[in-house]
Amino acid sequence: MLKKGFKDDQIASIVKMSVYSISVLKYTEVIVNNERIQCQICNQSMKQITWSHLKNEHNITIEKYKELFPNIPTSTPSRINKYRSFKNPNHGKNYEEIYGKEEGDIKRNKITQKQIGRKCPALAGTGITGTRKDTQTFARSTYEANIDRIFIYENKKYADEFTPPNQRFVLKDKNNNITTYQPDRVDLDGLFCKDSFVEVKGYMYPEDWAKINLFREQHKDKKLIVISDDSKFANILYSELKQKYQTLIPLWEDGINNYKTRPDLYKIGYQPDEVTKYLIDNFKNQIHNSITEEHKIFIAKKCINYNKVSKGKKVYIVSVDLIAISNKRAGAHRTSSGVYNYELWEIKTMDGNIFYVTNTTKTVTFHCYDKEYFEKLNIFFKNNCDKNLKYGSKQDWKPTFINSDTWIKASDREKEILKMCNDKIKHYGKKEIIFKVSLNKSEETKRGANFNFEEWNIISKNINNEEKRYILSNFNNATSEYILNQVLQ
Repeated sequence: MLKKGFKDDQIASIVKMSVYSISVLKYTEVIVNNERIQCQICNQSMKQITWSHLKNEHNITIEKYKELFPNIPTSTPSRINKYRSFKNPNHGKNYEEIYGKEEGDIKRNKITQKQIGRKCPALAGTGITGTRKDTQTFARSTYEANIDRIFIYENKKYADEFTPPNQRFVLKDKNNNITTYQPDRVDLDGLFCKDSFVEVKGYMYPEDWAKINLFREQHKDKKLIVISDDSKFANILYSELKQKYQTLIPLWEDGINNYKTRPDLYKIGYQPDEVTKYLIDNFKNQIHNSITEEHKIFIAKKCINYNKVSKGKKVYIVSVDLIAISNKRAGAHRTSSGVYNYELWEIKTMDGNIFYVTNTTKTVTFHCYDKEYFEKLNIFFKNNCDKNLKYGSKQDWKPTFINSDTWIKASDREKEILKMCNDKIKHYGKKEIIFKVSLNKSEETKRGANFNFEEWNIISKNINNEEKRYILSNFNNATSEYILNQVLQ
């Protein structure tokens, strides 16, 4: 039928096979081969012992047949050899080789347009795909887009995924199966290494690492540089490039500003609708521009994170109002020893919802609650409210229990941790000086909370110059709730 000019779909309807199977047989030439094998149960001659034959004629599975006849093949030798070589006649070819340059460009552009804004699989960096306005190149993630920006910032030429001399390489695995590999970029001018191929990976899957190793084994004349967050695989750590260039490149993409959240900055030809334009003009990071006080912004972010993590919802904060404040617990006489007074804030969102943020459980820990919890929260402040008190920090904070050199040399995040330790040591009535802080371990939360889970080592000295070690950690707690525990020597 093939020789007579029948189409694949016509043949499929006659012989009761799929169009794909006909196509494979057509291109592998198995269909014109006269080799046959015999079914060991009914002695019927055929080119392949299929699951349908075994099920319909003998009511057994392929696995059972192989178990009964372990040394008997289920396909002809030529078919087995063809399938070992390749699974598709076009496998390993680029669009120009299959369709020609003009039609290949049309098909590639159509695919590019479909991919714009599409999210990549989980763990694949930020996975935000599209052609950026500032670089004019297609990138499959924010990582790739930022690497392009580094090339442009350093005035170094590079080739993207679709531009020669970048190309798709044909590789063979240990089972002699053919696969292909396409590097992300080519470093033409030597920003990292002249004429080297560049692979950008936020997360390295095992199959990706296997392809990289196959490429390095089978194309030893080519240099491949891996840029990744994982030091086990990276030639260059992405975090080091980020630390160097993030403040130098205005449109550096991160979790807040990127192709998805700010298409007006990054997307070619983007025109925001009226609602989006209003939000962009009036709400900075989802908080209305009229809210400028640092502590109010801090309270608003608590509400934003609560909706993001607990409800999977994005909210825009219209107002943040203090409705109650106290420096005493209900029925208690001593004032709080924490950084904050006890506060109750009312948050209104653009969609008309109301939330409440308070630290009644612990002065350093603020939680957000839905509207229906108001009566329970307000019991704390019944006959226990003094609007004359200062909200936010009760007084100018000083590193009373921190070594001055340690405080000066600490990074911003270390200073936040040192502040917590300082206040906790003060609260416990200890007389010690902290002189060392270091991060022991850190794990990301599953739902994108404000902080990671962290464990910090704290070393202090008492008045007798004796060292004491503490662990400050929020593991097994809310991410903002850190517990200080002394480690017994």
